[in-house]
Order: sequence, then C-alpha cells, then structure tokens
Amino acid sequence: MLIPAIALRLIVSAGLTLHPAAPVVQRAIARQVDSQVARHWAGAHIVWSNSPKAIPVHILSLRAVASTRWCGAAAGGCHWAGRGGRPVIAVGAQPQNWSGYLSHEVIETVIDPSGARELFGKLAEACDPVAQSWYRLDGIWVSDFVYPRWFVAGSAGPFDYLHATRRAGRVATGGYPDSLDIKAM
Repeated sequence: MLIPAIALRLIVSAGLTLHPAAPVVQRAIARQVDSQVARHWAGAHIVWSNSPKAIPVHILSLRAVASTRWCGAAAGGCHWAGRGGRPVIAVGAQPQNWSGYLSHEVIETVIDPSGARELFGKLAEACDPVAQSWYRLDGIWVSDFVYPRWFVAGSAGPFDYLHATRRAGRVATGGYPDSLDIKAM
C-alpha cells in the first residue's frame, strides 16, 4: 500500500515559545519517517513547510492539549480529520519527550490522515499499540511504531521497530488498543 507524501507546518500556540531544539526534532522525525517508517509503510514521506496548505501541527500548552476542545485528559497529543477531512495534529509542549509525542502523531497521520482507516478490523493507529516505547534518533526521542503485519492475525514477526510486542495484534506494555474488534486481541 503506497502512502502519499505529506507536508506539515508547526503552529505554536500563543504564549508559548517554540523549543530551541525544534529544528533538530523536525529533522529527526523526517528522517525516521523517510528511512524507518517508509521501509514498512511504503511511500511514507514528510516535508516540513510554511505553506498554509500544509497539515497544521499545533504545539499547545499541556492544559490546552488535555482539554476536550483538543485531545482530552491524559493525552500527550492527538490527530484527527478536521474541516473538509483535512488532518490536524496537536501535541502538548511538555518539558520531557514532546518530540516522542510529536513523532507518534506524525507517524499515525502519515499512515492514516483521516484517523479512520481500517486494517483487518483494527484502526490503523501504528503507534498506540507500542505507545510507551521510545528510542533516540540523532539524540531526539521518537516513538516506536508497528508494522503492517501487526494487524494480520497469525503473521510472523517482527511486529514493531523496537520488538516491544511479540505477537500480531498484541499490545505492548504501556500501549493501548485502538481496535474495532478489541475482543480479538
């Protein structure tokens, strides 16, 4: 399955200062998507852009991201289809691991811009099953992600980049299911 390239645009909420490492974070996430994610999710590619047509990536205060207007309580970030089906990403500007949450939401948006794509009866949320598994890329924390075979019952592994889960459809420690058929997991 070929995934079209997407353009992303950082939008920092009023009253916040963009983290000084943001350009390094953007490069690391682009490298992760273009080299690691693309090996398993064909065609995955992002570019960071200032174009108003690019997918908005909102960097918000933790209070705002946890509000019902954005992502809800206990969320580090989220993505959804906004007006006209256009993807939107929101991430909390937490002092630790905001880059991991940003990586998580970018990967899921690349794979499923609508937030509603199904693969074998499960939502195509590629980071949620391994949500608390992170690794460093170029010194920046990024999110683990599952491969397409994770969605296919009985398939052979490996199932995710860090090998955090050992069976298809199995959620790793700290992960959570986003399944249309949770009982099958």
